[in-house]
Amino acid sequence: MLEAAWAWELAHDRRAQVKDEVAVRERRRAMDEATAAAKAE
Repeated sequence: MLEAAWAWELAHDRRAQVKDEVAVRERRRAMDEATAAAKAE
């Protein structure tokens, strides 16, 4: 989850806060999907 928070912060140019948890979880899901797709190739 920490990696997703860093990615979210870079994309939004501000620190992730508790109120951003849903968006950070969505970023983590997208990262996991991209990793799985890359491994499947």
